[in-house]
Amino acid sequence: MGRGSLIERKVKVFFFFLSIAQWIVESHGGTITAFANKPSGTTFQVKLPK
Repeated sequence: MGRGSLIERKVKVFFFFLSIAQWIVESHGGTITAFANKPSGTTFQVKLPK
């Protein structure tokens, strides 16, 4: 009842952990960038300062 589909839950969990990763990377002065690569999916690039 109102729980949503399995895919919807997986997407929510993915974005939850992505937001944590973004917080960690940005707190160290880095960035996360997403690139759409149709049809294979999305690539995430993480850059941290040396």
